Amino acid sequence: MGVLTSGGAFLIPYLLILALLVFPLLTIETTTGQFFRKSIFHIYSRYSKKWTGVTFLVIGVNMLISSYYIYLMGYCFVYLYVTLFEELDWLNLPENKLIFGLKKYFEEHILQSKYDSDAHVK
Repeated sequence: MGVLTSGGAFLIPYLLILALLVFPLLTIETTTGQFFRKSIFHIYSRYSKKWTGVTFLVIGVNMLISSYYIYLMGYCFVYLYVTLFEELDWLNLPENKLIFGLKKYFEEHILQSKYDSDAHVK
């Protein structure tokens, strides 16, 4: 289904950013930390006091990204638990109502809110 609606189109820029930015920066940060045997705060502040702000920026961005991924992993674990131990109501739906059944299941069982997806089915 993702191929038909070009849902995988984000993978190309994601993989490019991953290869060109993330892996090199991760490698540089890890090797400098191991070489100097100090934290990133001490490494940057060793060169100049101006770099202390960069240190707080790096730590803050890491905290924001980590908080997003913790939230995302929480949903993944909920889906894993529900898939393994509960009955999935949407498995017996016909193909033309499957997307709306999935959306309704997500709204009612995962988010625990009420959503009338039958109003959108033609």
